[in-house]
Amino acid sequence: MTESAHTNTDLSRPKRFGFFLPPSVSLMGVNCAIDTLRLANRHCGKTIYEWVTIGEDDRTVSTTSNVSINVDRKVSDREDYDLVFVCGGIDMHRYRSPAVERWLRNLTATNCVIGGITTGTYTLAHAGLLDDYSCTIHWEEADIFRAEFPEIPLSDSLFVIDRDRITSAGGMVTVDLFLQLVAQDCGSELALSMASALLMDRIRDVDDKQSFSTWRRSTEQPAIILNIIRMMEANIEVPASLEEIASEFSMTTRHLRRIFSHHLSRSPIDYYQELRLQKARHLLQSTTKPILEIALECGYQSHASFSRSYRETFDLSPSQQRSFKHRNF
Repeated sequence: MTESAHTNTDLSRPKRFGFFLPPSVSLMGVNCAIDTLRLANRHCGKTIYEWVTIGEDDRTVSTTSNVSINVDRKVSDREDYDLVFVCGGIDMHRYRSPAVERWLRNLTATNCVIGGITTGTYTLAHAGLLDDYSCTIHWEEADIFRAEFPEIPLSDSLFVIDRDRITSAGGMVTVDLFLQLVAQDCGSELALSMASALLMDRIRDVDDKQSFSTWRRSTEQPAIILNIIRMMEANIEVPASLEEIASEFSMTTRHLRRIFSHHLSRSPIDYYQELRLQKARHLLQSTTKPILEIALECGYQSHASFSRSYRETFDLSPSQQRSFKHRNF
């Protein structure tokens, strides 16, 4: 999972990157990747990286930001690359292009490293390029990905470098990933200098994990709280009881309630239910699973109890929520 993906670290010539932009691509991943490469060239004082954007069959690609991009190349152009990344966008699990998948497979014969940024991982999987590889994807897509590709090991790491495949959860993580690639090529000193210029406290690595618990982005929470939440996240379909959680961490249920009240201003039961409902909302928006199936998957024993809890939390029913499917990455 953590083996180097760079098959060519000889920088006697610039390393060439290609970024494939599917329809409705998210600009965040594209910008984070390319600007990190640009910064590397600047800090080196010479061109060590070159890049082009690539489209499927024309020169203009739409984006989730309603901005059109004129790409540099098409997949039908015969070009050589050292690394090619499929950038993510909306509903990539539904995006299929035999021409793009064939192009990616052909690139592997040239020793080109293939990567996916956030939902770009779907395209790699559809092309059969993740067979016998580990990968990652944005946590909001994890359930859909596992259902469609149960045989592919899916990690909850921020990014995964597995031999000649690279996958990233996306967002700002793309900067960390590309700084790691720069460090492989040019050493950690250059990467750390770039991170300092970007006002980053540190460069996250393959051992850092993603989480759908929004508050966990704060570093101020004590380790015991983080570990309890991780246990809750791992037991959504069959929720653990307060007694089981307290026993796991060698504390009383009274102490468990006390630390949640102190640090999170709510009871562990309420917080646990919020986690389950957050997952349910994501499944309603991003899948076509029956509502009862989602209810059971999120730890509810009946449609009625699920609907009641959902309406109390979000002020609308699960069926109403399903109509709101506008998600941008």
